[in-house]
Amino acid sequence: MKLYFLYVITAILNFYAIMFLWGVAAGFASYLPVVSVISSILLFTIATPIIVVSSKWGVILGLVFSLTMMPNSVIYIFGTIGDSNYHDPISLLFNIPYILPFVIIGCNGKVLIKKDYHLIRLPSALVSKVLLSVLPVALTLFIFWAIYLSPDSEHGRIRKGNAIVMRIENYKLNNGRYPDSLGDIGMHSNRDWDAYGEGANAIYYEKKDTGHYIVYFGTTLGESKIYYSDSKKWEDLNRPMK
Repeated sequence: MKLYFLYVITAILNFYAIMFLWGVAAGFASYLPVVSVISSILLFTIATPIIVVSSKWGVILGLVFSLTMMPNSVIYIFGTIGDSNYHDPISLLFNIPYILPFVIIGCNGKVLIKKDYHLIRLPSALVSKVLLSVLPVALTLFIFWAIYLSPDSEHGRIRKGNAIVMRIENYKLNNGRYPDSLGDIGMHSNRDWDAYGEGANAIYYEKKDTGHYIVYFGTTLGESKIYYSDSKKWEDLNRPMK
C-alpha cells in the first residue's frame, strides 16, 4: 500500500505544482515541465492501477515515469537552492513535489534489486483490488469531463458561445447588419443584461458598433473570456476593437 499511495501523492502534487503554481500562470519555458506533467498523468492513470494487478510491471512503469519526471525536478530543486528567496522552511516545502520522484526511484530500485515487495502489499480481496485499480482512472475521467466536456466548464461555455456567434453571423448574412440583442436571433435575453443563461453561467452579447461585437462570459477571479468579431478569436484581455 505504501508504494500505491506514494504514486498517487507524487502524481497529484507534481501535476498541481507545475500546472497551477508555475506552469499555467507563467507559461512553459521549456519542454521539461510538459514531459513531467504527462508523466504525472501516466503515473496516476497507468502505473497506479497496474501495480494493483501486476506488482512487477507496476514497479517498472512507476520507475520509468519517475525517471522522466526527474530532469524537471533537478532543475527546479537546484534553482531554488541558488535563490535566496527560497531559503526559509516554508518556501522549501515547495520542493516536496519535486523530491517525491526520487523517492519512487529509490523505492522501486530497492524492490526490483532485492525483490522486497513489502512496500507493495495490497488487500487480497477482489473487491478492494478492483476499487484501487479503477479509482485513479475514474477520477481522471471525471476531472477531464469537468474541465473539458461539462457544459458549465470554460470549454463548455466556449462551445455555447460559438453557437451564439454562428447565429449572430447568420443574422448578418440574412439582414445585412448585426443584431441589436440576443432577442433578435431568437434567444432568451435577461432584462438587465443582454445575456443568455443565468448567474455565473451567463453568456453576454454586446454590439460595439455597426461592424463589431463581442460575446463574453465570466471566468474565475473576476476575469472574462471574450470573443472579438474583429479577430474572430476568444481572448483573455479586455481591449478596444482593432
